[in-house]
This record gives sequence, C-alpha cells and structure tokens, in this order.
Amino acid sequence: PSIHGFDGMGDLFECALSGLPISTYSVWLENFEPQNVDIASLGPATLVPKVVKHLGSSNCNVLLMGHLIKSVPNFKGEEFNFVLDIPNFEWCLKNTDCVVATLDTCRADTFNLAGKFAKGDSIFAKLLNTSIQFAQARHLDNAFVYDYIAVRYFVNKEFNTECVVDKRGNAFNQLIPKSSIDLLDISKHRT
Repeated sequence: PSIHGFDGMGDLFECALSGLPISTYSVWLENFEPQNVDIASLGPATLVPKVVKHLGSSNCNVLLMGHLIKSVPNFKGEEFNFVLDIPNFEWCLKNTDCVVATLDTCRADTFNLAGKFAKGDSIFAKLLNTSIQFAQARHLDNAFVYDYIAVRYFVNKEFNTECVVDKRGNAFNQLIPKSSIDLLDISKHRT
C-alpha cells in the first residue's frame, strides 16, 4: 500500500463494484482472433508466451518491462519482474522480436519526474501525478514511473534500441531514450 495505495493504482478509484462485464483470461484468449497486436507486459512475462503462441509471433510486437544490465538490482540481486518468472521472460527473449524496458532504461536521468507534475485534471494526469507522489515518498530526489516510461515506446516511439547481453547470456534489444523526452506532455496521448 505504501507504494501502490490500497487499490493498486494510488487510491484513484472508488470502492465500488463495476457494471462492466468480466471474462476470464482463458475465455478472452480463445475468442481473440489472430491479428497484429502490441503486447506491453508490465509485470512478470507469465502470460506473454501463451498469447504469442495463440496469435503467432509474427502478429505480436512485444514490449517487456523488467530485467537489468548495469542498473542496481531491486530484488534478490536482479530486477523484480524478471526474477518472478525467469523462464517465461527468457522464452520471450528467445522466441519473439521483443524490446525490453530494463531498469537501466527506466532509470535514465531524463525520466526523473521528482518535483514535476502533469497539468490538467484528466484521469491520466491524476494517475501520473499520484504515481509521482508515491515515487517521491520512497525517494525524494528521484521519481521514476516505470510503467509509463515503458508504454511510451508504443505511444510515441521516443526510443532507440541497443543490443545487449545479460549475465545469463541472453541477447536482447534494450530501449534507450533518443533524446530529452517530455514525459509531462500528455496532450498527444490516447487516454
């Protein structure tokens, strides 16, 4: 809760039941017709291989958030999302043309939002600003909103890739910022 609030999203949502229909993941996948899709895995890569196998790897643009090359580890000597499901993360590295937003990517100085906030009162601005506040509560001088940084790859393409090799011998394309990126300019985002 000190990191994500009690609702997992910084306590942005009312405690109420949704009227939206819900289907299980397996039902959704069975009914999802193969097409070209962008898959942004912002946690352990557990379900990504299943989706890629169902849709065919040529139909999937895969972004993984996790892992590290030189950055300081944040969980058991590694990166949290990677450690929680190493076999499926490595399956994606070997079987898809994925790109990876590593801790090195997400901790680039250009992404430090400490003391900065998005303007406006959209749900997106509220979510981003709450995330910045939670990040600053942990580290006053640095506020990195990892999920937001990672999905910017699909939204704005403000990254280059660099082929890197991890300590386990996995080669993959790591995202690196092209130049200074204004993360607070949310006017072009689809929200």
